[in-house]
Amino acid sequence: MSRAVSLETPIARRSSTHDLLSMKQQLVTILVACTLSVACEKTPDRSTALQANLAASTTALDQLSWLQGYWTGDHDGTQMEEVWLPPRGNVMVGMHVDLFASGRSFFEYLRIEQRGDTLMFLASPRGRPATTFTATAGNDSSISFENLEHDFPQRISYRIDDSGSLHAGISGEVDGETKSQDWIWHRTDFPGL
Repeated sequence: MSRAVSLETPIARRSSTHDLLSMKQQLVTILVACTLSVACEKTPDRSTALQANLAASTTALDQLSWLQGYWTGDHDGTQMEEVWLPPRGNVMVGMHVDLFASGRSFFEYLRIEQRGDTLMFLASPRGRPATTFTATAGNDSSISFENLEHDFPQRISYRIDDSGSLHAGISGEVDGETKSQDWIWHRTDFPGL
């Protein structure tokens, strides 16, 4: 019976392992050096240009700046929170969270996009694919959106009153009957900031 014999000695194995580690270290060093050289490269101050563009912008989306902030409210024992970031470019991003008395929760990703001359409201309940609603009316203190093809809601509205409270509402037809829900939220400081 013949037995296979390795011609590789322990020293040769150690040497090839050492070479492999050395090559990996060199590769990491090269990648870090490249990253640092790109990061440290002198580029024009884009944040100043971006701020100037945003300040000069007078899009329909900019008219919704009253919606930005951290809004909270309580409705029948359900704690509600909704956060809207300031309009940036062609989008305003938000998120809604409900904490029910039972301890269960619900969340929804929100955004308002400007597509040409039209504002669109996109809601993604529990992170699911978004349902799109089209703006039907709005001014400097209110906005309404509609999607008659959606089961419920078919209409979504926001309005800020003279005291600074945010009124949010949904409505639509369910089994031939009009249903609606309305909430009032107050702007508060974001926790932890």
